[in-house]
Amino acid sequence: MFKVFLNIFIACLAVPFGLKPRITDGENATPEEFPYQVSLQWGLPPLFRFRHICGGSIVHESFILTAGHCIMEYGKLKVIVGKHYLYEDEETQQEVDVAKIYVHKNYSGGVAPYDIALLKLKTPLTFNKWVSAVKLPEHDEVQVGSAVLSGWGSVSKTWIPRHPNVLQKVTVPLLDSKSCQDEFSKNRRAKQLYDSQICTAAVDEVSACSGDSGGPLVQFENNVPTLVGITSWGIYPCERPRVGLQMPPILPRFAGPISPQVVGGEEAPAGDYPFIVSLQMFGSHFCAGSILNKNWVITAGHCADAVPSLKYLEVKAGKHNIRENESTEQIVQVAQAYTHENYGGGVGPYDIALLKLASPLKLTKEIQAIELPLPESEPTGEAWLCGWGSTSTDRYPIMPDKLQHVKMEYLDRITCHESVERLTGSSPVHETNICTGPLYDQISACSGDSGGPLISRNEQKSLLTGIVSWGIIPCGTKGAPSVYTRVSSFIEWIKQKTSNY
Repeated sequence: MFKVFLNIFIACLAVPFGLKPRITDGENATPEEFPYQVSLQWGLPPLFRFRHICGGSIVHESFILTAGHCIMEYGKLKVIVGKHYLYEDEETQQEVDVAKIYVHKNYSGGVAPYDIALLKLKTPLTFNKWVSAVKLPEHDEVQVGSAVLSGWGSVSKTWIPRHPNVLQKVTVPLLDSKSCQDEFSKNRRAKQLYDSQICTAAVDEVSACSGDSGGPLVQFENNVPTLVGITSWGIYPCERPRVGLQMPPILPRFAGPISPQVVGGEEAPAGDYPFIVSLQMFGSHFCAGSILNKNWVITAGHCADAVPSLKYLEVKAGKHNIRENESTEQIVQVAQAYTHENYGGGVGPYDIALLKLASPLKLTKEIQAIELPLPESEPTGEAWLCGWGSTSTDRYPIMPDKLQHVKMEYLDRITCHESVERLTGSSPVHETNICTGPLYDQISACSGDSGGPLISRNEQKSLLTGIVSWGIIPCGTKGAPSVYTRVSSFIEWIKQKTSNY
């Protein structure tokens, strides 16, 4: 069996739908201060590991209240309570799967009223001083004064989120409906407010932010907390008034930018890799691919299999900065996806897929097809990797916005196999894989590079030798190779698929 730290390089879709897991300019909570606070985590095992996406409140040993927009159309949700340090395992925490989800029938999605959901747990929580329920208010009770907001949302006041480890808290004044609407009307992105919503003011740049979504807004009477709101939405960056759904209203959803570099690399010259594409779901990069011709893109099998429905998948070509709209870019949908018949999922061989585009790309200076190698050829010498994957060498991803590249070297398969085996106890390196080093310079592919191109250069010509498949986490681990699908092993398969479909 592989050790826990052996993972596929997959997209950093840790936070689906653009949601990003502090309260800006708040302060650290004390342990046990908010025993009703929930970390709602989403994952799609084994492809996407569970990550914090929203907050929530314990209202009963078997029920959690959160925001409707925190509920995903696919994947799994789990609830973790009794937490203070988000990124650490704690003796006080309890982890429970969600058995059933009830989203308010009038919630239409996105920034809208009725943004509330109730989660029924598979097993009841054990209440103690770290885990207990919050009190609900009286029906249609009107709240005035101030309230306390808690959560692990972004602490950043820019477009780039920064997430805390320690639970944050802040006291914020409540706004009446007219004052709130007047404040939001100053911004052209403001939404209409409803009677079922409650607002808090951002005082001295204090506000909720992305990742606080679904979390509790409470008032205290005789040290007893009453849940008056659920974080719903607000204006980005996070130093403006916030809207919540009262109880019943919720504070609104925050859609911060998310984009899953090549570890040890640097920004690539714009236009140097016209064959790379960004694969995106819900407007967020999660994998890469390469243009075979105007109708086909080649990527990793685990990237294709991660897509719950092709209607969610976009191919963006001609990109350099994936956080900006660029004049060179083209966006196309995918008509069909073909993963290799022998790919068994996870870390393994035959990790290759073809995407047939719904409409042809227009080939330009910035959008070009890549050449394939000779069948069964073995690349040697110098290699180049490009991508938008994480640049981090620890467990927490650091995501670039601009395309990165790095010069690497091919490793022979025996060295690669022995290196993985030495680190993990066994090795899934297959004859249809190729590997790169150097092994001790912290240069590697990483999550978000998945499906992207490894190339050899012959004067002005680039050959697609590999497709980013898997590696060892943390990225850049000393002695660890990066592992790719060897394209030359699949030339006939590629020709057969692209000619028959």
